[in-house]
Amino acid sequence: MRRYAFLLIALQVLSEEFFSYDPFFYEDRDFIKLLGIMDEKINLNGKWYQVKDAFEGLSIKKIEGDCVILGEKKICLMKKRFLEE
Repeated sequence: MRRYAFLLIALQVLSEEFFSYDPFFYEDRDFIKLLGIMDEKINLNGKWYQVKDAFEGLSIKKIEGDCVILGEKKICLMKKRFLEE
């Protein structure tokens, strides 16, 4: 009887561990990637926005060179491209 109780407890612990594990990767929601700036538009996480649009509850305030003011944060381009002449 003791052996069965031990096995039952072990099975319960293992099943909780197994079913609580999530094998999928979820990107950090706080991570914002500025991928491009073109005229008065910016590309945030793969979508294009304009100044005064909202992005995940934050307003896009203004564009400053290679950066954008998003709420209280200043986010700059991930990769800079240099043109060679």
